[in-house]
Amino acid sequence: MRISQFAPVATLLLVLLGCTASVPAASPTPTAAPATPSPAVTATPEPAAPSPAPAAPTAEPTDAPTEEPTEPPTDQPTEEPAGDAAAVDVFDFGFSPRTLAVSAGTQVTWTNTGVAPHTVTFDDEDSGVIDSGSTYQRTFEDAGTFDYLCTIHPAMTGTIEVTE
Repeated sequence: MRISQFAPVATLLLVLLGCTASVPAASPTPTAAPATPSPAVTATPEPAAPSPAPAAPTAEPTDAPTEEPTEPPTDQPTEEPAGDAAAVDVFDFGFSPRTLAVSAGTQVTWTNTGVAPHTVTFDDEDSGVIDSGSTYQRTFEDAGTFDYLCTIHPAMTGTIEVTE
């Protein structure tokens, strides 16, 4: 058998296997004259349908804690009215304000707005773990300076200054 006899079989195998290449059959002499090219036909493209406007990007929440504070803590005392409530923001990784001045009888609420868990620990009292979104409250009845820290992140410190 000659190799040219296998060409149709090879072509059939390529078609069956999904290949797009074609194997030309070997022929000792051409049997037909080459066809004259027909005039080119250009198709007119149909107008494309308008594409919808891209959707507005949405903010993706992140669960990764940041190493930088979201608000820079301040060492300047923040004054609060007497007998009122005051608030401290606990974030990754600081307290804001870092120093809070209040009058005796003021209830202070610490709210963990960060991702990581924290504590508010004084010499005489500990909040326990405050998870993200949770709060801890303490009322300061006596005048004095009360330093506290986060026992999970000891570099996080704060002070409550209580006046009469």
